[in-house]
Amino acid sequence: MTPQQKEHYDQFVQEIEQEMERLYDHIYSFNDENVQVEIIFDNLLYGKKVFDSHFDRIFPQDIRRLSAIHWTPVKVARKAASLLCSQKGTKVLDIGSGCGKFCLVGAATQPESHFHGIEQRSHLTITAKQCAKNLNLVNVSFQSGNMNALNWHEFDSFYFYNPFGENTLSEIVRIDSVMAANLELYYSYVNTTRTKLSTLKTGTRVVTFHGFGGTFPDEYHLKYSEKVGNGELELWIKS
Repeated sequence: MTPQQKEHYDQFVQEIEQEMERLYDHIYSFNDENVQVEIIFDNLLYGKKVFDSHFDRIFPQDIRRLSAIHWTPVKVARKAASLLCSQKGTKVLDIGSGCGKFCLVGAATQPESHFHGIEQRSHLTITAKQCAKNLNLVNVSFQSGNMNALNWHEFDSFYFYNPFGENTLSEIVRIDSVMAANLELYYSYVNTTRTKLSTLKTGTRVVTFHGFGGTFPDEYHLKYSEKVGNGELELWIKS
């Protein structure tokens, strides 16, 4: 396929997806909000297409508007969860879980695994917990706090969506101004993460989207990589 053919193909796919999104909007319009959520999560469970604009309806409007930049896309969350959950009972930790979108998608698509998110902004954790309750998801949990408060050895797999990168962003594109950007803190978190990863058991799985800000310890090996939008989705496994 030539570059020009690929460009035309990508444009065609985008147009088809936009038309599908409009079709689903029409279908959802015939149902109340609770039924819409049931349809969305049935589609997640059975591997059907779910658009971010539809999934994000479970969040309040002020959180929904941040989705395009700060929350994991459904497509990425679904794939990441499948890469992380290699066996029944897998315990997954999401560092910087925000409003819980990755964990919620993961819990819905991997019902035999458990997802736990930790987030420093308490109001986002409250939202995540409420969404999990509304969706009747029993294999997901959230807590407010710093990642250093957790024992990482209690988990089998880890997810990072560039969780410390906000410390390098201007206020315009940050989640809010509650936590000031801090480059020193950014490098501290990156170094701490690398150190903690090096102490984990053989077979530990780590999925990153847009990385975590640093390089992996030598004992981790890249097993999967996929370009999604403007970011790389990667699976690293410790040997």
